[in-house]
Amino acid sequence: MNRTRLFVTASLLLTSFVAHAETSASFLQQRVYELRRDTSQPTCVEWPNGLPEGVWGNGGDYVADGEHLSANGEVLITSAIYTPTGVRVSHTFYKNRAACQADIAPQPVSAASRETGQGSYVDRLQRDFGARLYFSSAEAEALVKQINIDCKAPDGRHLPLYNALLARLDEANTPDAWMETSVVNTGKKLQVFDSVRLKSGRELTPQLTLEINEYGGYQTHGVRPQALANACFGTYGPIWKL
Repeated sequence: MNRTRLFVTASLLLTSFVAHAETSASFLQQRVYELRRDTSQPTCVEWPNGLPEGVWGNGGDYVADGEHLSANGEVLITSAIYTPTGVRVSHTFYKNRAACQADIAPQPVSAASRETGQGSYVDRLQRDFGARLYFSSAEAEALVKQINIDCKAPDGRHLPLYNALLARLDEANTPDAWMETSVVNTGKKLQVFDSVRLKSGRELTPQLTLEINEYGGYQTHGVRPQALANACFGTYGPIWKL
């Protein structure tokens, strides 16, 4: 593995390698299916001509609060704050009716979660990669295990930061090189440094890739800001929680 490839591996880290540049506006201007859970039975509502004015129309009492386009470009989740009450409202749209209906049906246990006698998928990550995750202090480790990132999804899912850090180590693991992550508590925030080790024993210079505050707010360095949001929806496997 050459240095260029290793640098790319270390720099991407949290990314889902999203190649889609489609905007939410263009997504919503074609046939879409909206998943509605605010009824006695969840349903998939078809919008045959899309929503040319967008989800929130001209705004009014809604202030846009973020959106997430899935890695395959097939699902859009968008949210806004309803100003009269301060409540976050989210909508999920699909390009494919079958995908929408599949999310209504009870979800089967994924193959990744079926570890024969070895616990869950996250348990497997902990077993295989926990030794490559270092903390500057017991307090830093405790903070990481307490932080949950809001996925801003209609089902209320959240992403444990600890799970995300383990999954990144799995993603960056190759026969010729692997990644190690160090978390440093600066007092005001946590800083995440990643270093790549070669099979030969050589280590590349550690890079600061992520800073997280106590509330789960984060700032990325050299990686896509959407990376953690993508991890909420299966980029690294079933690491999020409801």
